[in-house]
Amino acid sequence: MWILRLSQLVLKSPRTRKRFQTLLVQNLRRALGHVKIKIEGSRFLLEEGNKAVFSRTFGLSSFSPAEKVKARELEEKVIERLKGARSFAVRVKRLEKKGKSSQEWEREL
Repeated sequence: MWILRLSQLVLKSPRTRKRFQTLLVQNLRRALGHVKIKIEGSRFLLEEGNKAVFSRTFGLSSFSPAEKVKARELEEKVIERLKGARSFAVRVKRLEKKGKSSQEWEREL
């Protein structure tokens, strides 16, 4: 899974933003083939992707690999990812503002 962050597009009027988002989705689909793209505010969520394509796609400010995890599995995933690490920091950013706050998740993990 990938999180794509949009650049100046979020500053446009709703009508213009919608038009440019549609063009961006078409460009991504042309480059990646038929891929599921979910629009969440100023971010796109893609099931699969390619760094090389994202880095040369106009309109994206950044992109990050991500993994969708259920809340009850989160602690296990963090421990699994950090095996052998001497130090680490956890920064939580949530798309859905339900349940615990980001700070509560950070302290717990």
